Amino acid sequence: MNMPRKGKEDPIMWKQGKVTIDGKEYSYTAKVFDEPSHFGIDDGNVSILSIRNEDSKEVVNYSRGWDIRPKGAKIRKAYDEIMSIIAK
Repeated sequence: MNMPRKGKEDPIMWKQGKVTIDGKEYSYTAKVFDEPSHFGIDDGNVSILSIRNEDSKEVVNYSRGWDIRPKGAKIRKAYDEIMSIIAK
């Protein structure tokens, strides 16, 4: 019988992708749960979110709390678009 190894992340929970906002590409990685949690963004189901710009600079980071909040109109627009894709 194959049991998942302790410490291995469930790949179903992790979402990755890219969005283009005003000609700029932003990539994201997120850990998304089925159910909302007080650890999630706005008490939702996204507990980890990293957004990087075209230069691979991290422009948004949430890991059970805000490390880098979305700042500026384009980054906020990218954040909103990504959340509409991944959040339930």
